[in-house]
Amino acid sequence: MHHAAKLESVRRRVDDVFRSHGMPDGERFCETLLLRDGHYCGRRFVCEQFHAVWFLQEGVIKVFGSEGEFLESIQLPDALEEPLRKAA
Repeated sequence: MHHAAKLESVRRRVDDVFRSHGMPDGERFCETLLLRDGHYCGRRFVCEQFHAVWFLQEGVIKVFGSEGEFLESIQLPDALEEPLRKAA
């Protein structure tokens, strides 16, 4: 799966999870890139009540409440976990 499609799938999943925990309709989340030692490793998604972190290598989204309390961990399907490949 190409990164753009993978990212869109993760965004939909985060939106669904935030809404299942009570994020109001119409509210949006912001997102930022995560870098580790100068390399892209995932994204952070934030709204007023929640935040989530998508760890690209691990294929996991971890969701936290407004006080930083852990709410849940979502293991992504294998199709989303495949490492990114450079075009030949």
